[in-house]
Amino acid sequence: SEDLSQWSNSNVTITSNNSVSPDGSQNENLISFSSTTANMYQTITVSASTSYTFTCYAKEGSLSSLNLAAYDLSNGAFIYQNDEYILNSEWIRVSKTFTTPAGCTSIRIFAIRQVNKEIGNIYLWGAQLEAGSYATSYIPTSGSAVTRVADACVNGANEQVINSTEGTLYVEANLINGYDNNNWLGIIYDSSNANNRIYIQRYLGNIQGGIRVNGVIQSEITQSSSSLGKNKIAFTYKLNEFKMFVNGSQVGVTDTSGSVFSFNTLDVLNVGVYHNNTLQFNSGIDDVKLYNTALTDNELAALTQV
Repeated sequence: SEDLSQWSNSNVTITSNNSVSPDGSQNENLISFSSTTANMYQTITVSASTSYTFTCYAKEGSLSSLNLAAYDLSNGAFIYQNDEYILNSEWIRVSKTFTTPAGCTSIRIFAIRQVNKEIGNIYLWGAQLEAGSYATSYIPTSGSAVTRVADACVNGANEQVINSTEGTLYVEANLINGYDNNNWLGIIYDSSNANNRIYIQRYLGNIQGGIRVNGVIQSEITQSSSSLGKNKIAFTYKLNEFKMFVNGSQVGVTDTSGSVFSFNTLDVLNVGVYHNNTLQFNSGIDDVKLYNTALTDNELAALTQV
């Protein structure tokens, strides 16, 4: 992924460790083209009729465009080619998802395939191919395939930070199809008793906010037929008053019956975790906020407005 000298190439000169890459280390690659036709590729064993996603980080040098391609070695045809991406002075993550054809068990994946282009250079780093129909976070490799470790984001908040008697949990998430139909988008809980929790979750394709006190549901509000894509969600809680707002509007009516916790009960905030190991989390979490008061309707509408 980082060491592009391991990629096969033609009419390409690689200057390794040229300057700072997206991970903050001095390990980016300056890729110089000595001909108007140049390429850099890896030959990969794949499964037929399967989705794959190629990604890399790129930045303009003297040139401001990058072309990608994938070639089906089994059937002798391009899966895609001449996919052009416009670069600028900032690092961008280029991403291309494709499906291997029937009978395809080997491909040549091109991180660069410049045909009839100008001679010049660009910067490149972190090229990877992974199974799946979407790009996950960067996976460092060193010449062999690896299995990525599941993402986990845990904020070890404490009872002095979290108000257990009232508050508002806010999540901005990019919901996608796939395995995220039973996952916490954001959850606050008592580390000594997992049955004490406040949560916003994706459940059976819906958006749901709720509160459990000693394992008993006090309130659970569901927006059915929730839309995919970006959603801004807020769940607010205090004694006998529970609400959920999604994308600027309240879901249902205010729940006016239910208990909350005693002082200093909740002490952990988790972001984007899965319920179990068979349903992996894959929505994108863009923002999480925790307020120590129950926001007003006007504040909730403004906070979740898209």
